[in-house]
Amino acid sequence: MRPTLHTSLMKVSILAAAIALSTCLMAQSRQAGSKVFHTSGAFVWMSSPTVSGSQVWIYASHTDHPGTPATFLEFDIFTPHPDGTFTDTFGSGDVPEDALSGNSSKNLSLIVDTSTATSFQTTTCESNGTCHAGPTGLLHIDFRTDGDYTDRTISENHYTFFQTVQRSHYNYDSSSALANGSILGHSINNGSSQMGTNRSTTITLTRKH
Repeated sequence: MRPTLHTSLMKVSILAAAIALSTCLMAQSRQAGSKVFHTSGAFVWMSSPTVSGSQVWIYASHTDHPGTPATFLEFDIFTPHPDGTFTDTFGSGDVPEDALSGNSSKNLSLIVDTSTATSFQTTTCESNGTCHAGPTGLLHIDFRTDGDYTDRTISENHYTFFQTVQRSHYNYDSSSALANGSILGHSINNGSSQMGTNRSTTITLTRKH
């Protein structure tokens, strides 16, 4: 069976849940409220190791909520350290609509400087539970379909990450793709990804840290 956004994200969520469980006795979670994002149109998703050994997860899609058109972006950068500790950076929020551009059936580019996006928030947490404002900067990743598979998905999902809980209703058409570029200085070469068109997707994020 071909990999899908659902099954790949589930693998990531299982890892994140295990990490959260191992650290829950060291830090008290702080509920920061929930935010709901409605997306429709072009989207990209990627889960891939970086050249430096971190694991990066990215999702971006055009929104359809009222107001100024935008692109919803979220990412997680998980960096393990030789001593067994780790650093986790999570970012989410709206960025300019033209941050995601191209042809959703062939190639899309995600280009944005998060330091200029006032609605975008980034937080970095250490494995001991200490959290602080995360880094901002340039994301530039190009996605190109590779012809491996196509997918039609309608699903309800609940994911637990180290910093957030995400509840999602997905409804999209997609194709497998390869991603190349960088995110906040982390280089990505031929990262496993998907790109396509959201028919209607709703994402609810609740921060734990």
